[in-house]
Amino acid sequence: MEAIIKIIEENVPELTCLNLNYNRIQRLDELSKLVTKVPHLKTLNLSHNKLKSEHELDELKWVELEELWLVRNPFCALFKDQSSFISAVRQRFPRLLKLNGNGLPPPIAKDEEDRIGICISSVNGVPQGSILGPKLFILYIQHFQSLK
Repeated sequence: MEAIIKIIEENVPELTCLNLNYNRIQRLDELSKLVTKVPHLKTLNLSHNKLKSEHELDELKWVELEELWLVRNPFCALFKDQSSFISAVRQRFPRLLKLNGNGLPPPIAKDEEDRIGICISSVNGVPQGSILGPKLFILYIQHFQSLK
């Protein structure tokens, strides 16, 4: 890996896309040394490797990737659904625009997060023991059944 890092650093430091699929990669600690040498990296393909834990991605979370491919890594099957997988990856790469070739919604800006937090904290809901609770539940069920 040291030789590869040196070649890339000396010959293609402006590299923006790196395809490392089908390389039997199990850990990303060595790869983190490589990506420090390519500050413009935006697309990384790690598909069909042997990554067993989502925590391996922590080695690269400081890289401002826009596109990431993780298809057919063992850890991908550990998530209960696609949204939890996307959420786990997005926590590490908040600026990610594409995951496994699929577009993601644009990242939420910090000021938008603050506004959302204010809105959420100002919502109190239905008071405990209120007569509205059961009525709202019945309305919800009726609406849900009408959708069928």
